[in-house]
Formats: sequence, structure tokens, C-alpha cells
Amino acid sequence: AARLIGFILPDFGDVYATRLFRAVESRGSELGYQLLVRLTYGRPEVETEGITSFTNTGVTGLIVFPIAGEYYNPALLRLALDSFPLVVVDRYLKGIPAHAVHTDNVKAAYELTNYLLDRGHQHIAFLSPPAENTSTIEERILGFTQAFSHRGLGLNPHYVFSELTSTLPQSFTMSNVETDKERLRALMAAHPELTAFVASEYNVAHIVRQTILEVGKSIPDDYAITCFDSPENPLEPCLFTHIQQDETEMGTTAVNILDALVRGEKSEVKTVIDFRLIEGMST
Repeated sequence: AARLIGFILPDFGDVYATRLFRAVESRGSELGYQLLVRLTYGRPEVETEGITSFTNTGVTGLIVFPIAGEYYNPALLRLALDSFPLVVVDRYLKGIPAHAVHTDNVKAAYELTNYLLDRGHQHIAFLSPPAENTSTIEERILGFTQAFSHRGLGLNPHYVFSELTSTLPQSFTMSNVETDKERLRALMAAHPELTAFVASEYNVAHIVRQTILEVGKSIPDDYAITCFDSPENPLEPCLFTHIQQDETEMGTTAVNILDALVRGEKSEVKTVIDFRLIEGMST
């Protein structure tokens, strides 16, 4: 009988998760697993249904890229508590004994922020969707704030701006983007001293870029922008200076850990994957 593993993820696109998906598929097939895939588009009920139907189908293990948000999925908690072979990717579930493979987001945001501080920027804003219990964003905010405190620099609490909603799954529409641009214009008007931004993701960086250009300012002369992730395009230089997460390593490691769990072996609960800082045209 074919050994099945289920992979549940919000979505994948040209910016993030495609390489992760390929790595899971390719390492899985090397080890003799067939892959079942379910996209949740950020909807908890689809995540629950995916977990339930995959376990009912008889998968030997699950890899889950959980949806962001305040509450953990009860079906996911149940698997972790039942010691079902489960690996969480991209983030981890605080206080839950689930194996997780993710980037060192604190260190990555710290380096990105230091990169800007080293270039003389002192008034830098961090931009993201709401952090609400999403370890990825919480850790990026932590790394951002640590970069200031380690230099003995004050940080205006208003500079941590986690109120952008258009890049959340199924929210990426023209009207939602316009609303986020208004929020950014208000932030920039209230804090004319700002000269740089650390965006939690590529699409957030893009919205900032458009907002800056629309108010008649330029990048990198008036404002610098940095972010996490970027589309892979060997034909042109990167638009933004960014953190490149090693999705291939993340996916391969997740399958290796899952395979060990299926075989009844012990494995590290948290595995942190390294990253690279890549300079683009935005700084």
C-alpha cells in the first residue's frame, strides 16, 4: 500500500511557499510517500476538514502550515496531544508539543533592522498584519524592537504598526489595498520623521512602495524599504532588500522529521532554519 502524507497549507504563490511545496513533494517521493494536498485559504473550517478527512483517509503523517490567528485549531491540538506524526512548518504553536520547522524570525528581523540602523536610519516603522498569536509576526516584531534596545535607542510604540489587513488570505482586493494605503498615508503624515520601513512580507512592502510613490516621494532617496521574502526572478534585480527564507531546507527537514516520527524515532521539537539577507534596490 502507498504510504500517504497530508500537506495542509494556506496557499502558495510566486513570493512564498512554492519552493516549500516542491521540497515537501520531492523529499516525500524520495522516501516513498505519496502526497495529499489541501489549501485552506486561511479558513479554519477548511483546515479542520482537511485534518479530519486526511486522518480518516489513513495518512501516516501530516505536515501543516497553520493559518494565522488568535486560536489554534482544536483538530491540530488533538493530533499533537495524541502524538500523531505531525510537523508544523513556517511557525510553531506556543505551549503545544508539536514538532515545528521554521525560520529564526527574531534573528532575521533583528538583522534587517540593524541593516537600516547601520545606514543611519533612526526612525523606522515595522509594518504587518495583526500579530494575534501568530509566532512568525510576533517574533519579527521582537527582533525589530531588540535591534533598537541593544543600541540603547528609544523606539516610538506607534512605529510598530500591525494593522494592515489586505494581505491576509482572501483579502487581497483593490478596495482593501486602498484602505491599507490610507492607513499608511496617515502613519506617514503623523510621523514625518520616518525614513524607513521593515515590512513583514513582500506584498506589504509593495503597498508601502506604492503609497510612497503616490505621495510623490522616492525610494531609496526619501524612504528605504526592507521585507521578508521576494519572488525568484533571475532576470531582474530584487525590488526590495529582503530576508530570503530557505524554504527548500524547511520542506526537506519537515519531511525528514515526519519520517522519523512515523518510524517511531525521537526528534528535536523545534528546528530552526537559516536565512540570507539579500540587498535590493529599495535601500
